[in-house]
Amino acid sequence: MIDLAHESFAKHGDCFFLEEDGGVLIITDALLENEREEIQKKKQFLYEQRQKVLEVAKQRVLEVTKQKDLERHGMLEIKRDFSGAACIDCLEKKGFLFPLCKEAHYYNCLECLDEAVKDNNKFACSRCKEEGDRFWMGEYRKAVGENEEGGLRLSALVTRLQTPDSFSLTHDLPNEAVLLTDQTAVTLSNIAISEKLFFVLLEKTKITVTENLSITEHTDNGVCIRENSMAINSPLRLTITKESVSSLVPENIGRIPPNSIGCSLEEVVLHDTGFISIFPKLRINEDCEVEYLWLHTKRKEHVAEILQQDQTSFGRVKNISLSGYAACVITKMIIHEDFEVENLTLDASEKEHVSEILAQKQKIYVGRVKQIYITDYAVRISKNMQCVLS
Repeated sequence: MIDLAHESFAKHGDCFFLEEDGGVLIITDALLENEREEIQKKKQFLYEQRQKVLEVAKQRVLEVTKQKDLERHGMLEIKRDFSGAACIDCLEKKGFLFPLCKEAHYYNCLECLDEAVKDNNKFACSRCKEEGDRFWMGEYRKAVGENEEGGLRLSALVTRLQTPDSFSLTHDLPNEAVLLTDQTAVTLSNIAISEKLFFVLLEKTKITVTENLSITEHTDNGVCIRENSMAINSPLRLTITKESVSSLVPENIGRIPPNSIGCSLEEVVLHDTGFISIFPKLRINEDCEVEYLWLHTKRKEHVAEILQQDQTSFGRVKNISLSGYAACVITKMIIHEDFEVENLTLDASEKEHVSEILAQKQKIYVGRVKQIYITDYAVRISKNMQCVLS
C-alpha cells in the first residue's frame, strides 16, 4: 500500500507530486486506487502463469526422482512419500510447492519463491549446496521470462501512465496520471509555484520559463500552484545541499532568461550544488531584507553563470558568507549604499578559488560593514576591497 501523503514531496488539491527515478509523477488517490486494482489483476495472472510453467518442471523432476528411487531401492520396494512436503520457510503444506533441487529434498511455496527473487536471495538446497544445485532458480527465471514487464516485479506507479512530450503546468491539473520525464518540455508561465516543486522540475524535466513566473515558500496546505496574480509574497528559506544534480539543471538554467523568476528571500544556504547558478535568473525585490546568505562550492562551474553577469541582486543581505569558488561572487553582488551588512565572511582554501579576482585586479565595493572575516587565500583580495567599517 502506497501512502501518497507520505511518499509525495508536494500536493496541489487532490493531486500528489512524487519524485521517481524516471521523472515526476502526478497522481491522485482515486487514480492510484484504479492502478492498484489493475496491478492486482496482473499480479494474479502472472502468478497463475508461473505456477502452470513450474508445475510442468516439478512433475518432470519428480518423475526422474521416483525413477532414481526405484533403481536404488527397487529390490526393497522402498518408496519416498512426497505427500507430507511443506514449505521450508513458512511451513505451509497446502497450495503449490516447488522443489529446490533436482533431488526434491526440500520445497518452497510460490509466494516464498517470489519474495526470495524480489530480495535477490540466491539460496540453495542445504543438502545439494556444495554441488551448486539451484534448480529452483533456473526454472523460476524460465517461468517469468526475461522480458516480463518490470523484470521480476510490477511497478505500482508506471502502469498505463501518460508521458507527454510537452506539458503546461497550471493550477488546474489533469484528472489522469501523468509522468513528466527528462524528455518532457514543461512550460512555466503566469503561475506561482512552491520552491520545492520548482527545483524538482528543474532537475527532472526540460523546463521553459516564458513570463510571469514566481516561486514561493513551500507549505503543506495542499496548494503549491497559484495563478501569478494570486501569489502570496512569503519570503523563502532556501536550503539546498544536494551535491549531485542531473545534467538537466545547467541546461535548464541556461535557457531561463535573466531576472525572470520573481521571489522574496529570507535565508539562503546553498552548499556544493549546481543550483547556485540560478541567482541571475531570479528577480529579487531590491527592498527584500535577507537575514543570511551562505554560498559554498568546490566547483567553478557552479558560479560560472553568476560571474558572467555584470551584477546580480541578492536583496539586502545582513549576513554574507562566501567560501570556495563562491568567494568570487562578492564581485558581482549589488551592494546598497544605504544598507549596512552586519557580517561579511570570505574564505578560500585554495588559490584557484580567487585567482579570477586576483587576475582582474578590480575594485570590490562592499559598502558599509560592521564586521569582516577573511581567511586563507581570500586575504589576497582584501587589498582590492572598498568598504566602510561601522
